Amino acid sequence: MRIISGKFKGKRISAPSGERVRPTQDRVKETSFNILYSKNAVAGARVLDLFAGTGNLGIEALSNGAEACVFVDIDKESLKFIKQNLANVGIDPRESYTVSVYHNDYKSAIKKCDGRFDLIFVDPPYNFKNFDELVDLIAEYGILSAGGVVMIEHDSKVIINADKNLFNVDIRKLGNTTLTFLERI
Repeated sequence: MRIISGKFKGKRISAPSGERVRPTQDRVKETSFNILYSKNAVAGARVLDLFAGTGNLGIEALSNGAEACVFVDIDKESLKFIKQNLANVGIDPRESYTVSVYHNDYKSAIKKCDGRFDLIFVDPPYNFKNFDELVDLIAEYGILSAGGVVMIEHDSKVIINADKNLFNVDIRKLGNTTLTFLERI
Protein backbone atom coordinates (compact mmCIF):
# COMPACT_ATOMS: atom_id res chain seq x y z
CA MET A 1 0.00 0.00 0.00
CA ARG A 2 1.19 3.51 -0.76
CA ILE A 3 0.21 7.16 -0.86
CA ILE A 4 -1.12 7.66 -4.39
CA SER A 5 -0.78 11.41 -4.90
CA GLY A 6 0.39 14.72 -3.47
CA LYS A 7 3.53 15.62 -1.57
CA PHE A 8 3.88 12.14 -0.01
CA LYS A 9 3.20 10.29 -3.29
CA GLY A 10 4.85 6.89 -3.43
CA LYS A 11 5.52 6.64 0.33
CA ARG A 12 4.70 3.20 1.71
CA ILE A 13 1.96 2.59 4.25
CA SER A 14 2.38 -0.38 6.60
CA ALA A 15 -0.53 -2.51 7.74
CA PRO A 16 -0.81 -5.40 10.17
CA SER A 17 -1.07 -8.86 8.68
CA GLY A 18 -4.35 -10.71 8.78
CA GLU A 19 -7.85 -9.34 8.52
CA ARG A 20 -8.01 -7.33 11.75
CA VAL A 21 -7.46 -4.10 9.78
CA ARG A 22 -8.87 -3.68 6.28
CA PRO A 23 -7.03 -0.77 4.64
CA THR A 24 -8.65 0.98 1.69
CA GLN A 25 -7.17 -0.45 -1.49
CA ASP A 26 -5.40 1.89 -3.93
CA ARG A 27 -8.13 1.61 -6.61
CA VAL A 28 -10.92 2.50 -4.18
CA LYS A 29 -8.80 5.23 -2.61
CA GLU A 30 -8.04 6.77 -6.00
CA THR A 31 -11.75 6.78 -6.92
CA SER A 32 -12.77 8.22 -3.56
CA PHE A 33 -10.23 11.03 -3.73
CA ASN A 34 -11.19 11.89 -7.32
CA ILE A 35 -14.77 12.32 -6.08
CA LEU A 36 -13.61 14.34 -3.06
CA TYR A 37 -11.50 16.61 -5.33
CA SER A 38 -14.58 17.22 -7.49
CA LYS A 39 -16.40 18.33 -4.33
CA ASN A 40 -13.45 20.58 -3.30
CA ALA A 41 -13.37 18.67 -0.03
CA VAL A 42 -9.64 18.08 0.53
CA ALA A 43 -7.45 21.19 0.12
CA GLY A 44 -7.37 23.19 3.35
CA ALA A 45 -9.71 20.74 5.10
CA ARG A 46 -9.76 19.89 8.77
CA VAL A 47 -10.11 16.07 8.66
CA LEU A 48 -11.40 13.46 11.10
CA ASP A 49 -10.33 9.89 10.26
CA LEU A 50 -12.60 7.63 12.34
CA PHE A 51 -11.72 3.92 12.44
CA ALA A 52 -8.36 5.14 11.11
CA GLY A 53 -6.72 1.69 11.04
CA THR A 54 -3.41 2.45 9.31
CA GLY A 55 -4.09 6.17 8.83
CA ASN A 56 -4.17 5.58 5.08
CA LEU A 57 -7.04 7.96 4.25
CA GLY A 58 -6.05 10.75 6.61
CA ILE A 59 -2.43 10.67 5.42
CA GLU A 60 -3.61 10.76 1.79
CA ALA A 61 -5.67 13.85 2.64
CA LEU A 62 -2.67 15.51 4.32
CA SER A 63 -0.58 14.64 1.26
CA ASN A 64 -3.09 16.51 -0.88
CA GLY A 65 -3.36 19.72 1.07
CA ALA A 66 -5.59 19.01 4.07
CA GLU A 67 -4.75 21.48 6.82
CA ALA A 68 -5.06 19.10 9.79
CA CYS A 69 -6.11 15.56 10.65
CA VAL A 70 -7.35 13.83 13.78
CA PHE A 71 -6.88 10.04 13.66
CA VAL A 72 -9.13 7.91 15.91
CA ASP A 73 -9.08 4.16 16.45
CA ILE A 74 -10.10 1.89 19.31
CA ASP A 75 -7.37 -0.68 18.58
CA LYS A 76 -4.02 0.03 20.26
CA GLU A 77 -2.12 -1.92 17.58
CA SER A 78 -3.69 0.28 14.90
CA LEU A 79 -2.49 3.37 16.75
CA LYS A 80 1.08 2.06 16.49
CA PHE A 81 0.67 1.63 12.73
CA ILE A 82 -0.82 5.12 12.35
CA LYS A 83 2.14 6.65 14.20
CA GLN A 84 4.61 4.53 12.21
CA ASN A 85 2.98 5.55 8.91
CA LEU A 86 2.99 9.22 9.90
CA ALA A 87 6.70 8.88 10.67
CA ASN A 88 7.24 7.18 7.28
CA VAL A 89 5.99 10.33 5.55
CA GLY A 90 7.84 12.66 7.91
CA ILE A 91 5.13 13.71 10.39
CA ASP A 92 5.62 13.35 14.15
CA PRO A 93 2.28 13.87 15.96
CA ARG A 94 4.17 14.89 19.13
CA GLU A 95 5.74 17.81 17.24
CA SER A 96 2.82 18.78 15.02
CA TYR A 97 -0.11 21.01 15.87
CA THR A 98 -1.94 19.76 12.80
CA VAL A 99 -1.98 16.01 13.52
CA SER A 100 -3.41 14.16 16.53
CA VAL A 101 -3.81 10.44 17.20
CA TYR A 102 -6.39 9.25 19.75
CA HIS A 103 -7.29 5.90 21.26
CA ASN A 104 -11.07 5.99 21.40
CA ASP A 105 -14.27 4.42 20.14
CA TYR A 106 -16.28 6.33 17.53
CA LYS A 107 -19.09 7.35 19.90
CA SER A 108 -16.78 8.88 22.48
CA ALA A 109 -14.65 10.50 19.80
CA ILE A 110 -17.64 12.19 18.17
CA LYS A 111 -18.95 13.39 21.53
CA LYS A 112 -15.53 14.77 22.55
CA CYS A 113 -14.63 16.46 19.25
CA ASP A 114 -13.46 20.00 19.62
CA GLY A 115 -14.71 22.09 16.73
CA ARG A 116 -15.94 21.12 13.32
CA PHE A 117 -14.45 19.10 10.50
CA ASP A 118 -14.66 19.70 6.76
CA LEU A 119 -14.05 16.06 5.88
CA ILE A 120 -14.81 12.95 7.91
CA PHE A 121 -13.64 9.50 6.83
CA VAL A 122 -15.64 6.54 8.11
CA ASP A 123 -14.04 3.23 7.15
CA PRO A 124 -15.02 0.71 9.84
CA PRO A 125 -14.57 -3.06 9.75
CA TYR A 126 -16.97 -4.71 7.30
CA ASN A 127 -18.96 -6.28 10.16
CA PHE A 128 -19.84 -2.82 11.53
CA LYS A 129 -23.63 -2.39 11.74
CA ASN A 130 -24.21 1.03 13.36
CA PHE A 131 -23.92 3.35 10.36
CA ASP A 132 -27.23 5.10 10.93
CA GLU A 133 -26.39 5.73 14.59
CA LEU A 134 -22.95 7.06 13.58
CA VAL A 135 -24.44 9.46 11.02
CA ASP A 136 -27.03 10.60 13.59
CA LEU A 137 -24.25 11.29 16.13
CA ILE A 138 -22.30 13.35 13.58
CA ALA A 139 -25.43 15.42 12.98
CA GLU A 140 -26.44 15.63 16.65
CA TYR A 141 -23.02 16.85 17.83
CA GLY A 142 -22.61 19.21 14.87
CA ILE A 143 -19.03 18.16 14.10
CA LEU A 144 -19.37 18.53 10.32
CA SER A 145 -19.02 22.04 8.95
CA ALA A 146 -21.56 23.46 6.48
CA GLY A 147 -20.63 22.10 3.05
CA GLY A 148 -18.46 19.44 4.74
CA VAL A 149 -18.36 15.86 3.50
CA VAL A 150 -18.57 12.51 5.28
CA MET A 151 -17.13 9.68 3.19
CA ILE A 152 -18.27 6.24 4.30
CA GLU A 153 -16.69 3.10 2.85
CA HIS A 154 -18.88 0.04 3.37
CA ASP A 155 -20.06 -3.27 2.01
CA SER A 156 -22.39 -2.82 -0.96
CA LYS A 157 -25.10 -4.80 0.84
CA VAL A 158 -25.37 -2.06 3.48
CA ILE A 159 -27.78 0.82 2.98
CA ILE A 160 -27.08 4.01 4.91
CA ASN A 161 -30.02 6.18 5.87
CA ALA A 162 -29.20 9.86 6.25
CA ASP A 163 -31.52 12.78 6.88
CA LYS A 164 -32.00 14.29 3.42
CA ASN A 165 -32.80 17.62 5.09
CA LEU A 166 -29.24 17.68 6.46
CA PHE A 167 -27.24 15.92 3.75
CA ASN A 168 -26.96 15.62 0.00
CA VAL A 169 -26.30 11.91 -0.58
CA ASP A 170 -24.01 10.61 -3.34
CA ILE A 171 -23.58 6.80 -3.60
CA ARG A 172 -20.90 5.14 -5.73
CA LYS A 173 -20.73 1.35 -6.03
CA LEU A 174 -17.38 -0.26 -6.79
CA GLY A 175 -18.15 -3.98 -6.85
CA ASN A 176 -18.48 -5.24 -3.27
CA THR A 177 -17.46 -1.85 -1.89
CA THR A 178 -19.67 1.21 -1.84
CA LEU A 179 -18.64 4.78 -1.13
CA THR A 180 -21.41 6.91 0.35
CA PHE A 181 -20.73 10.65 0.44
CA LEU A 182 -22.86 12.79 2.73
CA GLU A 183 -22.46 16.50 2.03
CA ARG A 184 -23.88 18.77 4.72
CA ILE A 185 -26.39 21.22 3.37
